[in-house]
Amino acid sequence: MRQPSKATLIALATGLICGGLSYFSLAMAKDESVTYAVSVDEGVEKSLANFAKELQETPPEEMAKRIEQKHASDPLKAASEMDWIARGYVDMADMNRSAAAVYQDYLSKAEFMYKRAMALREAQGSECPDVAISLGHLAVLYARDRKVESETMVKRLLNIDEERFPLSSELAWTLHNLADWHQEEGDSSEAEGLLLRELSIREKVYRTKVEVNADMDMAIAMNSLIKLYAVQGRRAV
Repeated sequence: MRQPSKATLIALATGLICGGLSYFSLAMAKDESVTYAVSVDEGVEKSLANFAKELQETPPEEMAKRIEQKHASDPLKAASEMDWIARGYVDMADMNRSAAAVYQDYLSKAEFMYKRAMALREAQGSECPDVAISLGHLAVLYARDRKVESETMVKRLLNIDEERFPLSSELAWTLHNLADWHQEEGDSSEAEGLLLRELSIREKVYRTKVEVNADMDMAIAMNSLIKLYAVQGRRAV
């Protein structure tokens, strides 16, 4: 079994331990054939190996229970933390595509964590804006082999966010997830347009509003565009 990428563990570290780093600067770091835009505060990297071990050995049900207990007074924060873990599971699945059983196991863990996060958000009421974030994560996950479910969520997502959040980080995340979905479908042109729109929205939002993980979200968006250009044989400018 391959070990989780450094970039994956950095993302997990920020979500699990730091709750959002104040300084997440852009730096180019190579992880095999994929280029990541990642850099973390001193001290975080020392904990990465421990996170890898915990994610590999701790059942997702137990991890979710711990998170809910940790954020008992703030279920939306718990849901956000679960999202970070789920993203790590997806990355770990992708690194084990040649081992079918391991690949599917990680995807199942990711689905569980995304659904647990969505349940916490839905419990806040039908108007909870974060429900759209969960729908986006599941739409991307299902795009791999459950196309009908994925497409339904994608359409619902865009309608919700464009109506409720025309200029917000919520809409930015939906566009990011839609871009991932289109990449899974092989439509890189549509994915590029969505990522560029995401970056434009984030730049406008973060000029006037301070949000936790803003720099990190920008780094993730930029990194996705870099990876897309690499697949297309283009260089980011």
